Amino acid sequence: MKRKSLRFTLLVGGISAVALPLLVVGIFSVVRSSKALETLSEDRALHIAKNVAAMTELALQEERKLAESLAVNGITINAAEAVLKNGAQAAKKAIERLNSQLAEISKKAGNDYELLVVTDAEGIVFSDSVGGSQLGKSVRDRKYFKIAKTGKTNISEPVKSKSSGKPVVPVCAPVYNKEGNFIGSVIVVLNTDFLVSKITSIKIGKTGYPFLVDRKGTIVAHPNKDLVMALNIKDIKGMERITKRILAQETGIDSYVYKGTPKIAAFCPIKSIGWSVGVTQNSAEFLQASRSIRNVVLIAGIAFLAMTIVGFLFFARSITNPVMKVIRSLNEGAEQVASASQQVSGTSQSLAEGASEQAASVEETSSSLEEISSMIKQNAEHVAEVDRLMKTEARPNFQIIAERMEEMKKAIAETVASSEETAKIIKTIDEIAFQTNLLALNAAVEAARAGEAGAGFAVVADEVRNLAIRAAEAAKNTADLIEKANGQIQEANESNAKVVEALDINSQIAEKVGALVAEIASASQEQANGIAQISQAMSQMDKVTQANASSAEESAAAAEELNAQAEQIRKVVGSLVSVVWGEDGDSDVSRDFVKTSSRGGPLEAQEEGKTPLGKHIQSGQKKSGLVSRGQPEEVIPLEGEFEDF
Repeated sequence: MKRKSLRFTLLVGGISAVALPLLVVGIFSVVRSSKALETLSEDRALHIAKNVAAMTELALQEERKLAESLAVNGITINAAEAVLKNGAQAAKKAIERLNSQLAEISKKAGNDYELLVVTDAEGIVFSDSVGGSQLGKSVRDRKYFKIAKTGKTNISEPVKSKSSGKPVVPVCAPVYNKEGNFIGSVIVVLNTDFLVSKITSIKIGKTGYPFLVDRKGTIVAHPNKDLVMALNIKDIKGMERITKRILAQETGIDSYVYKGTPKIAAFCPIKSIGWSVGVTQNSAEFLQASRSIRNVVLIAGIAFLAMTIVGFLFFARSITNPVMKVIRSLNEGAEQVASASQQVSGTSQSLAEGASEQAASVEETSSSLEEISSMIKQNAEHVAEVDRLMKTEARPNFQIIAERMEEMKKAIAETVASSEETAKIIKTIDEIAFQTNLLALNAAVEAARAGEAGAGFAVVADEVRNLAIRAAEAAKNTADLIEKANGQIQEANESNAKVVEALDINSQIAEKVGALVAEIASASQEQANGIAQISQAMSQMDKVTQANASSAEESAAAAEELNAQAEQIRKVVGSLVSVVWGEDGDSDVSRDFVKTSSRGGPLEAQEEGKTPLGKHIQSGQKKSGLVSRGQPEEVIPLEGEFEDF
């Protein structure tokens, strides 16, 4: 299975740690706030519908009271009794007094009334407020007159006036004599214009408006006067469900489609007369607040996620690039040590084969061998020092990197916890909004009960302000938590700085390794000089040829051991490459890196954007910015008497 690269792991882990909490908090915030705003808008629309219904019912009840007061008025009763006993012609004087009274009432009412009439017990008009134009007309077949004969004052369904052609609402009250006998009726004919003007003066946003329908669904009041008494909501396609609820005298809120436009309407019945009030608004405007919050949260989340991705890209690059430089430096040193050891091994074998031909003085040979032994020991000490540095300094340094990354993980976890606290505060704000809703409803009820006085409204308004103060405190807590989250992010940045510092220590270690390799090279040069002295005395070494051969074999064995250690270093470098670049530790990518790094390997190719890791690189040298160790031939030169070997 292919191992993921260090950069990929850092990117995926960091982005996931930020994106997942951000997604959860964003969805929670949008859902809760949208639901709260929708509920608030629905309650507001329903409240308006109830207020309009109450206002309409109050206005109609006032007209009912007027009709009843006229019906019990002495002038009305005297005129009706005179007509009943003596006929209209004999009761002319009483009728004139009644006509004057009706005309005066109509004048004071202005355009609210089309006319006022009084009928006898048979439904024949004998008095009116319009100069006698209605005298002699019969209303005996009208439903409202029949109901009045049963002793009930009633408000009729809207009808079109025969005289004006406008929609009117008759209000009919029975007239009784002292004996309790039905002797006539009083009919107050209302113009619906006064209802239309009151209702259409109410505005809800840009697209909202109220309307009024009777018990049959006929529109009685609407901002569009062309629809009044001309349209029944039962005939409108798309309003079937809400029409059924309105005609069932329900109170509530529902959605529908009118001429292709989605709408939401609140409705409330006027129980006393069976009519209903509706308050409608386009769905787009009704839900505008919740959609705006959703869009803002979505845009902010995407922007923050983009900034997070960019930040982690730079962060991952700042870690992997210095690590690759250290790896490349170690690999170059291992290659040069291995090459030098092979040269030493070959030279030692040559010395062993030519030992029989050597002759040298005992003192010069011993001195030269001691010098060679000292050099080899020094080389071994240097290699041991390199191993010690890797164990005591490089490894702890990588441990420091792990600890710093753990600190960053904890800081991010604390940021997530702060987000949870923010969610709790948002919940508090939601509860306050709900309570504010209830107080607003109480204020409306108090205002409705008090009428013009509205004394209780001030108390409820004061409670609303108190709740607003609590909402402000919750918002402040949210700001504090956000500030805390920013501090935690700052801590993560400080941890990142510490990681960079640890990597800088690794760089210093690499420099030490380079210095030791340079010393090994110098010692190898001294070995070459000693070997030159030995070659001059080879003719005198007849008696010690076997000893020289043994020493040469020991040198070859030491060189082989050094070569094995260099190979082990290359394997470690390959493992580091697989960790950083995400390949299998035994893959060709690691081996290619080990083979090609000293010739301007994959790090430079990756930086220049020309050759990826593990691919064949172009021939030629590339600038690495590191101190050159030289070629193996320069470390142990074969010249002079050894140039033929």
